[in-house]
Parts: sequence; structure tokens; C-alpha cells
Amino acid sequence: MLVKNNNRSEIGINDFSEQERHDFFKTAEEFAFYSESQGLYPNISWTYDPDTRDRKSGQSQLWYHMHLNSHTPESKRQILSGGKELKKFEGKETKRAFIDEFSILASLILKDYFEKSDIKLQGQIVAPFEFDNLPNFGIITEQGWEYILSQEFNDDLLKVHNAILMIYEEIRALLFVGDSGEWERPEKNGQKIKSGEFSWMSPDTIEAINTFVQNLDPRSIKEKKDFLRSNPKSTLTSHVYPLGGPSYAITITKVDGGKLLISVRPQMFSDTGAAGLHHVFGTTVKLARGSEAYSNEELKLKTNFEEGFVDFLKKTEL
Repeated sequence: MLVKNNNRSEIGINDFSEQERHDFFKTAEEFAFYSESQGLYPNISWTYDPDTRDRKSGQSQLWYHMHLNSHTPESKRQILSGGKELKKFEGKETKRAFIDEFSILASLILKDYFEKSDIKLQGQIVAPFEFDNLPNFGIITEQGWEYILSQEFNDDLLKVHNAILMIYEEIRALLFVGDSGEWERPEKNGQKIKSGEFSWMSPDTIEAINTFVQNLDPRSIKEKKDFLRSNPKSTLTSHVYPLGGPSYAITITKVDGGKLLISVRPQMFSDTGAAGLHHVFGTTVKLARGSEAYSNEELKLKTNFEEGFVDFLKKTEL
């Protein structure tokens, strides 16, 4: 994990200077190169969720931190052989542990925005399930890991961040009343988005937003409010009580052909960050913290990897 001096005021990558972002991504690039040299499959990830301070959040520590992870060939084989279709899982809470349906809706909104507004991304954008079973918004580039040090990547990253915050606020102000607070969330005002209200938004996306908001049921939250307040870390709370504001998770992986896939997963109900729920090898993977223990052999391999990476960095000009 990369952290900048535990500075709790720097919540997102947008809080850094361009040089500081370069330093983070240069280290991440070197991690990716080193992992691949060891026969591993690297992924880079982080989560943005600064406003959720009552229930469990996807951002375990509210200051910015970047996760550097790798899959082994064995874990890749397990993922490819052990996949399960979402429809075969029982219960909404279990399904939301893999796909927060809001992430699909918000991804459709982002695709419309970057395709039809004046703000354009330089990478190729994809909507949910348009590429490699990715269930949310994504950006694809033909370049490899060196892309994350480019000005194009830096610009696109900030455009996505600013778009998520702007769109969230505009739609919240249009369809909801009230503000988020300690165990308080905005409530529906009964309005709908009308055709032409957002010039860049497609009719299908407008219909999807209106249907999603119509199906939100504030009564169930009010009936369970005492339980939710007294059980802020429960699975039920995490999956029925909304996050406190705009939230998203980023995961960067290499896909077939050497392309990079930047997954952007907006979320409203999920309490799982980017490192715990990411897209790799054409499937969505959820890591269950504390479900297994390292063997002595695995701990030795992990230690050797970390020490080797530190030595690798010492020989690299950052």
C-alpha cells in the first residue's frame, strides 16, 4: 500500500499536485513491471468515499491510499475455474456484494456524459458489459503500464473524478431533498428527470434513472433506522443504507493483447473498496478478508517478493 505521510486531509488523487501523482504512479508502474518479471498479474487500485462516516465505507481509511496487489498463476487458475453466474447467488445482499446495481446506472450516465458532452476522454470508453464482462464504466488504452505516467492518463483521471462529483450533485439536487449527515440521507422529492433536462443524456439512461429512483424505498430505511444506527458494521446496514456521498473505486489491470483496462466503479450501497472487489481475467473477484491464513511457505514467498521489490525500487530512478 502506498500512503503519503498519513495526511488525512488528502482524500483523493485529485488532492495531490501533478508531481505527487507522478510519484505515486511511477511507483505503481515499477510495481507492475516487477510483478510481471516474477510471473505475477498486477493490479493497481484505490477508493474514493470521503463522506461516509457513520456506516461502513468502501474506503477503509479516509485519507488517500493506493493498493498494489498481484495474482499468482495459481489464483488465476482458481478464478477462471471457480466462477459463478450472479443469478445463481441467493439474496440481494449477496448479489450487492458483487455488483451494486447503482454502479451500472451511474456507469451508463458516465458513458453518455463523455460521449455527448463537451468533455471528452482520450482513452476508449466502454459501458457496462461492453468489454470483457466488465460490469461498470471503463477506459481502455492500447498502451501498457507506461500509460499511467502519461499526461493523457492524468487528464482523464481528473475528468472522471470531477464528472462523478458534478453529476452526483446535479442529480441529487434535482431528484432529492435534504442533505447527508450523521445517519441522515436525502429523501426523494417525487420528481423525475424529463427529456432534454440533460442535453447529453440518452432517453434510455433517463428512463433507467427514473426507474431506479422510483424503486428506492425510504420506508424500509425508516423502519430499520434504530437497527442500522446501532449496527453500523452489519451486512444489512452496508447493503440497504446508502453511502454518505459520491463514491467510486478504480482498478487498473492489463488484459489480453497488452492493453490496460481502467475500471471505474461508482457505488451507492457497496461497502467494498477497489482492492476487495475488482475485475480481472474477465470476471469480478471479491476478496473475503480473514477467510484464510498464509502458510509458512506462502509467508516466505510474500516476504521474498516484498524485499525483492524494495531492492528493485532502490535501483530505479523515481
